[in-house]
Amino acid sequence: MAAALAVCAAPAAFAECRLGRVADMPMRVQGGKLLVDGMVNGNKATMVFDTGTAQSFFAEASVQRLNIRAMQREDHNLNTLGRAYGFGGSASARPVVVKHLDFGGLRARDFAIWAEDTKAPGRMGADGMLSLDILAKYDIDLDLTSQRIRLFYPMGDCLHAAVYLHGNLYPIPMLAGSDDNSPHIAVTIGNQTLTAMIDTGSPNTVLFRGAAGRLGLDPNKAGFPRVSARGIGHGVTSGTVRKIAAIGVGDLEFDNVPVLVADASLGSVEHPTDMLLGMDFLSKFHPWISFSSNTLVLQYPPAPSPSE
Repeated sequence: MAAALAVCAAPAAFAECRLGRVADMPMRVQGGKLLVDGMVNGNKATMVFDTGTAQSFFAEASVQRLNIRAMQREDHNLNTLGRAYGFGGSASARPVVVKHLDFGGLRARDFAIWAEDTKAPGRMGADGMLSLDILAKYDIDLDLTSQRIRLFYPMGDCLHAAVYLHGNLYPIPMLAGSDDNSPHIAVTIGNQTLTAMIDTGSPNTVLFRGAAGRLGLDPNKAGFPRVSARGIGHGVTSGTVRKIAAIGVGDLEFDNVPVLVADASLGSVEHPTDMLLGMDFLSKFHPWISFSSNTLVLQYPPAPSPSE
């Protein structure tokens, strides 16, 4: 692994941009995904913390236990059915209303959210997913070393990422123009520049069919370990596990990275996603996702966040 041009930063360097802490959630990694615990309508609930999904939702299987009511016509006249799309296909969805939600200080009252006919959260012992419609309003401190997730609301001049992390920090611009505000960055493999989503909801780093083809990688090539993966939909995506000789992320480069080469695609024709950087890759760092400045900051090597 080679590294260069780290920015050694302390909180004073970002004095013009203040951080107001909104939430501090204990988290745990289960099945390669981030889980957070909280309260929904006075009931204990577990959610997947997912930066790779556009809409937060509860699984239909958890709606009754959590006393979540169906949306009525008088609730903003949104009593409609729809479908949610993601890795693994799609699932039917309907709008519901949550009376009260609290996850580590992240609170909401009387708000509309989707209930989806999917088993994805249940496979991880969760009731639903906290996703970008909520999370993208904040800057996110993924303190994996201390098993905490903190959400901050930046105030003031925040053109540059405001972090209170110390040590070697590697800022990487996030790409504009994704279909769902999901955090994407440019990565390099060989002579190819790829668009990669920062996906805390994926246990694996995944290379999709189109980018794999440009790199000369066949997702169905014999002789490599074969893996099946599930997402929001009811479908199953398969592929083979390969080791990529080198992946460049900003000024960092990592060798022999295991990647699931999937026989699937993600994103639209206009804004395709070439790959996912999942938790197997993100756990190498202390990531800070700054939606306010469209910057991903990676602390490497990772260390706990300093006491405030």
